[in-house]
Formats: sequence, structure tokens, C-alpha cells
Amino acid sequence: MSVRARIASAVFLTGLASAAPAAPETTPGVAELALQLAIDPSARLTLPIEIAGRGPYNFLVDTGAERTIVSAELAQELALGDGGAVRLATISGQSQAGTVLVPSLDFGRKRRLDALVAPVLSARDIGAAGMLGIDGLQANEVVFDFARRKMTISKPRPLRHNDDEIVVQARGRMGRLVIGDAAVERQSATAVLDTGSELTIANEAMRRKLAEKRKLGTVTKVELISVTGAVILADSIVVKDLQLGNLTLHNFRVAFADMLPFELLGLHEKPALLLGMDALKLFDRVSVDFVNRRVRFVPPGVSSRPYGIEFAEAAGRPQS
Repeated sequence: MSVRARIASAVFLTGLASAAPAAPETTPGVAELALQLAIDPSARLTLPIEIAGRGPYNFLVDTGAERTIVSAELAQELALGDGGAVRLATISGQSQAGTVLVPSLDFGRKRRLDALVAPVLSARDIGAAGMLGIDGLQANEVVFDFARRKMTISKPRPLRHNDDEIVVQARGRMGRLVIGDAAVERQSATAVLDTGSELTIANEAMRRKLAEKRKLGTVTKVELISVTGAVILADSIVVKDLQLGNLTLHNFRVAFADMLPFELLGLHEKPALLLGMDALKLFDRVSVDFVNRRVRFVPPGVSSRPYGIEFAEAAGRPQS
């Protein structure tokens, strides 16, 4: 059985002649934005974005993408100016793309980016009108509230946490949040938080370690679709345990692909994975604090304690 999954994330710029992205403003205030589910209602999230006062347009929220991206169709509709060429590094390798000049981008009350140079890709390949990357998220705390179908973007909260939250410490790597205290089948690994990916993807170093321990189960083929539209055929298995700090996911599906983003993040030689929306959406709420480098998980209907969540694969998902 072959399953297709969009991996619109892990976008890196490897050469841009135009100006560097402007730092996001950090004006106090909280923006509550209604979430919509893009393409696959079980996977990635979109939020309403205004560009130069027009919109709103639905953009993906992607903690794994270096830069905000605008679809070619939206750029044409808004007659955005040409920003020159750029080299993109994605899961399918490097390719060239055009960019456009975005005068302003608003994503909620008092949250704004000005004078962006944004890569342009097809809306069909992105899966939305655009993609909000870490250039728009890095100065904030972003809360994905799956139970209420709301997202909140605000200045980070105090470091204390609520009793219903499980807090996992992270570190920064090229703007992304990385959980170093992770493990797959008790094999240590590094996990990169990636809300632009429908699936959780591990590298070949992770597969080799699991093979050495004879922890590889029945393989299911999956098609990983890059933000550029390219398709990569990969293997996936169900692992018994995926640990993130003191949090454990049981019977969880992981795909394997030795993709360029692992190399660019310096993670291609040791076990690592991109933690996708298939993991995050299991929780009532996930809070991503880019400033203090913390990820807070609220499990469905339980209090905070070392916690294991059973992942029973639903109808329509790959079965082993």
C-alpha cells in the first residue's frame, strides 16, 4: 500500500541576492487565529494572512522552513514585484526559484513582517496560498490548540508551566527548535520540530541503528511530496516507542529518507528525525516557545506526569 504525504517544510535558502529578511516585530499582544486544515484534514494547519492590507489568505504554519513562501498564483494576483532568484534546498535536493517583494505581511493582531523577500512556488505544491516560516515565528510563542482548533501567537509566557503541561527542553539550530533528549526504540536521537511535514521522517543513520538492534518491522512504502512538487519514495515502519524527554509515543509510524535538510542541519551522520504533524496532533495543545526554547505538550484529558500515549493508526493511514 502506497501513501502520499506532503513535506512542505525543511526549506533552506542557499543563495539570495536580495536583502536579508527583516526581523519580526515583537509588539505586545496576543492574536487568536482560527485554524483551518489544509489538504489532508488530519495533518498540517493554515492560518489567515494579510498581505499589504489584502486578504486574508490561508498560509501553512511551518516551524521547519527557514523562510516564508508565497504561492505563484497569489503573487500574480497581488502583482508583487520581482525579488530575484534564489537556490532552495528541500527534501528533494536543490533547485532554483524566483522571489517576490512583499511590502507587509500581517498574521493576527499586532503581528507583522515588513519588506520580505519571499520565494515563490506553486500553490498546488505548497498545499496553500503560502507558508509562514520561522522568520515570522522566531520571536514568539506559538500555541497549536488542536482541541479548540485555534492558534495563538504571542510574546513568550513566563517560564513556569501549568499542571496539565509536559515541558520538553529544546535547543536552537539554524532557527529551528531541536529536542536533543529523544529516542526511537531506546536508541538516542535528535528531533527537529517540523509542523510543515505531514509525517515524521527519520534519517538513514536512524534506520541503520534500528537495523543493528533488529528493531525494523514490516515496511510500508510512502511517497514524500516536496514543496517543489518532486516525489521521493521512502520506507516507513511502526516503532514501539518514540521518546521526547519524559514523553513517549507508542506504536508510532516513522518514515526513512536521507534528505538534504539533515545534512544542512549537521544531522546526517547521527540518528535524527523531523517530528511532523502526525505526532503533534495527538495532543490537545502544543506550545512552541522559540525564545526560551521550550515545547509544552498537553495530552488529551490527563494531568502532567511522565506520560505515554498510544498511537492506534486510524482508517486511511498506513498499516503495517
